[in-house]
Amino acid sequence: MQNRKSFKSPAKQKGLALLVLVIIIILVSSTYFISGLSINNVKTDQKMQTQMALKKAKTALMAHVLTHMDQGGGEGEMGYLPCPDRSGSPEGGSDGSCGNKKQNTIGYYPWASLETEILSDNSGSCLRYVVSGSYKNSPYSGMINEDSYGMLQVADDTGTVIVGVNPEDKLVALIVAPGDALTGQSRTFDNASFCGKDYLNYSEYLEGNGVIDNGALAGVDDQDDKFIHATATSSTEATPYNDVFVTITRDEIWNPILSRSDFTQKMENLTQALAMCLAEYANFADNTSRRLPWPVITDLSGNDYRDNTKYQDDNNASNGYSGRFPFDITNSNDAINAAALTTDTLFDMANCNSLALAGAGVTADLVNDTEYRKLWNNWKDHFFYILSKGYEPANTGENNCAGSGACIKVNTAEYAGAVIFSGSRLGGVSRSDKSVVSDYLEDDKGAVFNDEANIANQTGDRTYVYTDPQTDTKNDIMYCIQDKPVDDPSTPSINESEPLTVIECI
Repeated sequence: MQNRKSFKSPAKQKGLALLVLVIIIILVSSTYFISGLSINNVKTDQKMQTQMALKKAKTALMAHVLTHMDQGGGEGEMGYLPCPDRSGSPEGGSDGSCGNKKQNTIGYYPWASLETEILSDNSGSCLRYVVSGSYKNSPYSGMINEDSYGMLQVADDTGTVIVGVNPEDKLVALIVAPGDALTGQSRTFDNASFCGKDYLNYSEYLEGNGVIDNGALAGVDDQDDKFIHATATSSTEATPYNDVFVTITRDEIWNPILSRSDFTQKMENLTQALAMCLAEYANFADNTSRRLPWPVITDLSGNDYRDNTKYQDDNNASNGYSGRFPFDITNSNDAINAAALTTDTLFDMANCNSLALAGAGVTADLVNDTEYRKLWNNWKDHFFYILSKGYEPANTGENNCAGSGACIKVNTAEYAGAVIFSGSRLGGVSRSDKSVVSDYLEDDKGAVFNDEANIANQTGDRTYVYTDPQTDTKNDIMYCIQDKPVDDPSTPSINESEPLTVIECI
């Protein structure tokens, strides 16, 4: 039998070749698709890793703000943020002091002090942290409360500010992920460390676009710094940058604090304690006519509202009866000229120590560096004081409100004086101008407060309205010093008048 060779027609051969080509194309396409899918997945995972680290860092910083005020030594201190790690002593620890007062500071996120794991971005670089000079715990700016502005802004690629245009919207802090090293950046790493200890070498981690530089702070008191956030394409631009960050706003700091059930009670306690301190000044044995000190002028323009010493009493007749609460009482002491009044700082008087607050079951100390003194230090711009002319230091006549037309009136009762705590901002005001009393006080108190003609001439009682309890539209707290006149100021003695006392205004 003759052997036959297997034979395929040209058509069949072409069909097979086409099938093989199709299979190859499918395999190549599938490989490319799967490879692309893997790259996208990796990029997504890396982005999620970075975002998760930033979120954890922010959560820990926010928790610190809320818990610090309850810890030993932190009572009366609200809103503070810790310093970054700028020295590595120990690594991951918040520095005890960071930079100059009132200047923004940058460093490593202090993971050890905040008791988190070591937080890094997808490149393996540990997170950095920027804190406003107005909010860092050391050096202390002198005052921090809900009206304190942040000092950080976010800008676009032209340098135009897009976050923090208005003072009240400026940011308090940033947590930054540096990302991979870009061309020209040279980073060093200490293998014996967790994060490399590349301190103060900010430009090798944080960069900008040639207009904004994330790695360079102004280093000037009360000057803002701008930052730029990376986009999807910014790492490939002519001047590349790849920093991403999360922000902390002023409201994020203060909303949880102000919503605490004990916040209003603490401020009520402090208002009462301040009024009692004034009454005790009048009750000194050598202050025989029971005189109260003058207030501070309302408008401290040109002065630093954070500085206690700027809160000095004022004896100008046109505004000497309405103002902020006095810290320095030099002028009042000089007018009264009592031998026992040897200190010009009101809170340094022994009588302002261990004040037993009526109805609160609390003893407040304004003399030492304790909770209520710290609260006043930080909220002093929120406290106002109104004084009756009959009780001013320079008055040598009878300090009797009855029928004299020289005393303040709250609702329907006359008083020697009163202390007011202005609560949170209402009606969208910013309080950027601290001389505008109506931005602080409700019930039209601002108009009465600034009625200089009536105040100077004392042609009639200045009547203030007080609404209690506080509401969403009226949140002032007001304590009054009761009128208890000396019967005969020409021959005063302790027995001629009861000591001045304090009640919540009615």
